[in-house]
Amino acid sequence: MGACTTPGHLAIVTEFMPNGDVHSVVHNAQNKLAVLKTLKMGRDVAYGMNWLHLSKPPIIHRDLKPNNLLVRRLLSP
Repeated sequence: MGACTTPGHLAIVTEFMPNGDVHSVVHNAQNKLAVLKTLKMGRDVAYGMNWLHLSKPPIIHRDLKPNNLLVRRLLSP
């Protein structure tokens, strides 16, 4: 939705994601994620990164980690 590109203050503004980030979702004992759901989340990340890297010009994420991957909703297993 927006970005700040001032050196030393880089930031991206996105829409609110009610489930937070992948790290919080995976490590929250209340979520009880099935292994298959966790693997599907990883697959979705791979698809997204592939799309970014195949863009013209390619987009390189440079800080890919679970804390930077936002979760819109958790689907039932």
